[in-house]
Amino acid sequence: MFTMFDFVTKANGLAYLLALGFVAGFIIYWEVMKPRPFRALMESFMEDVRFMKERGMTKNMQLVKNVALAPVVAAMYFAALPLMFAQGMAETAREVAGAMAAAGWNPVEAYLAGKRNAKKRPAESAKKEEGK
Repeated sequence: MFTMFDFVTKANGLAYLLALGFVAGFIIYWEVMKPRPFRALMESFMEDVRFMKERGMTKNMQLVKNVALAPVVAAMYFAALPLMFAQGMAETAREVAGAMAAAGWNPVEAYLAGKRNAKKRPAESAKKEEGK
């Protein structure tokens, strides 16, 4: 952690994780304090099982295929992340290079030109006062 940005990023990430942990902990605590903990969750699960049994095995095969392919799709996404990052960086570098190569107003030159003029002004005013 060397910069203020690193510190703020780490602190915010930790705050978000703590907030999520406390929310999840409260939900679990709330369920445990009920007379029959997790009853609604179990009823919902049993309803899903009944629904799948009513549909039959042939109609559930698409669901099984989708669940089986989820890790493959996730792996493809994570494999593509570096490529997407490289593309984003290349586009940014291209825009910066284009802005640097374009003739026109340059903020650094404008700033430095203002500094040069500011140094000349006190000297000119001193000469005018001596001439009076």
